[in-house]
Order: sequence, then structure tokens, then C-alpha cells
Amino acid sequence: MKQHMMDVLVYVFENYMTEHYNVKESDHRQVIINGLQKIGFSPGLIEEALLWLQQMSRAPNNLIVPTSHSSRHFSQKEQQILGHDGIAFIEYLMAQGILNHHSRELLIDGLLYLKADNIEVDDLQWLALIILFSQPDQEQAFVDLERLLFDAAEIREH
Repeated sequence: MKQHMMDVLVYVFENYMTEHYNVKESDHRQVIINGLQKIGFSPGLIEEALLWLQQMSRAPNNLIVPTSHSSRHFSQKEQQILGHDGIAFIEYLMAQGILNHHSRELLIDGLLYLKADNIEVDDLQWLALIILFSQPDQEQAFVDLERLLFDAAEIREH
């Protein structure tokens, strides 16, 4: 994966998106850019991350609605990027009702956009959180994923 892209995305998510900053609004965008530059992220990397976030918050367009008999097959490139663990994680989130067909495809598209060689499940978890947070009507899915990830981590620590 690009060396620092995940760092920028997670930082923006934790420090701006959860504080209701919107990367599409120019005033908010400038505050985010200034904050990221202040802590040392390069302008090119910042712009690329903000573009990624804008792409992931887009509404579905021409999404083919699968039937109950349809299944998702991962391309060779997707399999290479996600690996067995990443695919298993996505399938688990689908089975739990946390990801829907649209959010799953946004997650996979987002990974392809990052041009990652391979992806760790920890990074995939963050990307799923960011995408669910950015989608309208996905509040409950976001809460469910957050609970799954962070409550499980607290239990393992004790």
C-alpha cells in the first residue's frame, strides 16, 4: 500500500470526519489541509487522500442489485490485494449485515484505487469504518462495525 496513505486517511477520520468536518466543503477542506500540513504530511499525499475520501462518499450509481441466488467472485487482482484473510473479513461483514452490496463494492474499489500490493486486515478494518461513516443511511452498520472491532479489542486486552 502507499507508504503513508493509510496514515493520512486514519488521521483525517479520527480528527476531522468524526468531528463532522466535510471534505467536500471548501472551508472544512482547507482546515483539514492546513492541519495535515502542520503535522508534516505532504501536499500531494493530502490531496490524494482527500480525493479518495470524496470518491468513497459518493452515492451509488447504476448499482446492479443482486438477487438472493447471486454471489460475488473476486478477480485475480482483488484476490492478490485482499488475500485470504481480507476476503474472509469482507465475507464475514457481509454475513453479519454490516456491509451491504454497495459498501462492499466501495471498499473494494477504494482498495483498487490505493494501488496496494497487498492489504492487512487492520487496514481493511479502518477503510471499512471510513466508508461506512461516509455513507448516508449506514449509521447502524458503522456502529456495529465499531463495536465489533473495538469491543473485541477491549475484551482481548483484559
